[in-house]
Amino acid sequence: MNPVEEYIDRRPAHEHALWIHIRWLILQSDEGVKEAIKWSLPVFALHNKQWIYLNPLKSGGLEVSFMNGAIEPVLASKLRVDGRKLVGSFVIPSLDEYNENDLLKIMQISKDALLKKMKKRS
Repeated sequence: MNPVEEYIDRRPAHEHALWIHIRWLILQSDEGVKEAIKWSLPVFALHNKQWIYLNPLKSGGLEVSFMNGAIEPVLASKLRVDGRKLVGSFVIPSLDEYNENDLLKIMQISKDALLKKMKKRS
């Protein structure tokens, strides 16, 4: 098992399916996605640029937190920002209580914005 799989395995058993599914969605979104543990959380980088991290909720479920979620206007309107300057989060209470299409659209918008920013810098 890699460190992210070990992290998920340590989550409460009733949350495993949610964490595994969201991890799979992120990993399948682009061949340039890599995962690691940073800040004691699963972090996903897109072409070596930190993109998403997963944050457990005290009430169960998780937040899919986008590193550019608060600075991209289209994303900030769809995510929970809570006064943060960079990060915006998509809250998923459980596998049954979220709209996967909404998450996939947000991931695509975030990915496109990050890739565009990376292209400008090169």
